[in-house]
Amino acid sequence: MTTGILNIAKSLNISVTPICFDSIGYDNIGRIKNQNFEIYIGKEIYISDIDSDVLNIKKFFKQTLNRFEKQKYI
Repeated sequence: MTTGILNIAKSLNISVTPICFDSIGYDNIGRIKNQNFEIYIGKEIYISDIDSDVLNIKKFFKQTLNRFEKQKYI
């Protein structure tokens, strides 16, 4: 994950809101499978320490994508 937007947000003292989009699953001939598709919007974050905030945002994405994967074909 690059930190460009986090550096800009910190210098302008504005918040960043992480948004996680689910992936779309296809079958072997390219048709879209019957599935759940989710978009999750996280809490807004004011950047104080770029290194720790990057880790928190990565954790958010990892946990959210794992949740999406578990609920994909229910």
